[in-house]
Amino acid sequence: MNKFNYDTERAIKEPNTVISYGFEVRPIEQLEVLLHNHPNFERFSHNMIHGISYPIKDLVEDTRLRLPKKQLAKGNYV
Repeated sequence: MNKFNYDTERAIKEPNTVISYGFEVRPIEQLEVLLHNHPNFERFSHNMIHGISYPIKDLVEDTRLRLPKKQLAKGNYV
């Protein structure tokens, strides 16, 4: 930030800074400097390094049939 005279907007617009657009795809070591105090950083870091697992259970037949009917009855938000 010192380099940008503490002008956050300028630092964000500058390519290849830790806070520039697209920073979320930076190496975790760079993100840690910015995000290490976040309460979910440990989980975020693990997910970035190892990926995210979305366990999916098979639907019970009754639920499988009921959910589309419920959505159709609800209709659009218009």
